[in-house]
Amino acid sequence: MVQRNTAMFELLDGPKPLRDKLKAIFQQLVAEEVVRDPGGCLAVNTMIELSPRDPEVAALLARDTRDRLAALSTAIAAAQRSGEITNDRTPRELTRIMY
Repeated sequence: MVQRNTAMFELLDGPKPLRDKLKAIFQQLVAEEVVRDPGGCLAVNTMIELSPRDPEVAALLARDTRDRLAALSTAIAAAQRSGEITNDRTPRELTRIMY
């Protein structure tokens, strides 16, 4: 998770337009799914299977989700400030739609 998040956070914090950042993130996710073990996503499986019984795992995954949402929301807010995207919805609303 840390390695994937670091790459995503660096991309979102970089100078590219938001559209290019999101395209790169989604392309990476799709590429990973094509070669992934048919067992599914480790984070999703862990959330479903362990989180209800393991408070430490639940806290780790909650923190991971919070950090991802914050990074995406910050990138959206920057794009709104620069005029790249409209501000008819809040960064939080747009983040929730996309996440």
